[in-house]
Amino acid sequence: MISIVAPSWSVKLHNVPAEVTSIQVLAEPNEDVTEAMYIIWRTQAGFHLDQLRCDVYMELDTFASIWELISYLRSLIAQSAAMASPVSVMCH
Repeated sequence: MISIVAPSWSVKLHNVPAEVTSIQVLAEPNEDVTEAMYIIWRTQAGFHLDQLRCDVYMELDTFASIWELISYLRSLIAQSAAMASPVSVMCH
């Protein structure tokens, strides 16, 4: 689902027994620290979406369904990809 909007982004399962299992969505390669990494995790309250960008961790929102979260995440990634693309190309 993410690859349609941003084919260079990857999705990884982060499963450490002592921690909450999460899904991490990040740009590849993620050498640019200004590029966001999104973290998805679940509790009884719903599906949570957090963001890590420039060493700043933010809780973005909580969703009742994973499909709502994915729809919102796709829009965030599409905006990020659009901002990274040049607005116009000048030919000389």
